[in-house]
Parts: sequence; C-alpha cells; structure tokens
Amino acid sequence: LRRMTLERNLGEQPLATLLSRHALAPTDLVRASSAQLTHKMVARAVKGADAVINLTGSFTGMQATHVTGAWNIATAAAGAGAKALVHV
Repeated sequence: LRRMTLERNLGEQPLATLLSRHALAPTDLVRASSAQLTHKMVARAVKGADAVINLTGSFTGMQATHVTGAWNIATAAAGAGAKALVHV
C-alpha cells in the first residue's frame, strides 16, 4: 500500500505562543499542575474562557483528581460562563 502524506501548515499554535511569551518549556506545565488545585485557583484560571479542557489522569489520589478536581473544574467553567467543557 502506498502511504499518503497530508501536509498541513496551521501556523503558530496558541499554546506555543503562550509558552514562548512567558519563557516556559512544555515540562513547566506539568510541574505547575502537580499540586491539588482548589476551586478558587481553577475559577481564576478559567475566568473569561469560552471553553475549558480538563486533561488529567492519576492512579493515586483518585478521589482528589477524578472527583473533587473534576467537580472544581466543571463548576468553575460553568461559573465563568464557558460554553464548552471537555473532560478527557
């Protein structure tokens, strides 16, 4: 079978722009999210957002990560007026 290659030029990506603007490396995002996030922290982060994405996973601290954390993000997104919430 012949492989087909689809070439894409999507321009500079928003996350890359933010990382560059704030002199951050991709690993800084992981380090920044290692502590338990409170509802207040999440609400401040999603203020004014049209959409919120919750991408998390843990085999330890299941209640804190997958229940309390997800609840904090969902309620903060709703409170901020986000029109979409993606939970992965």
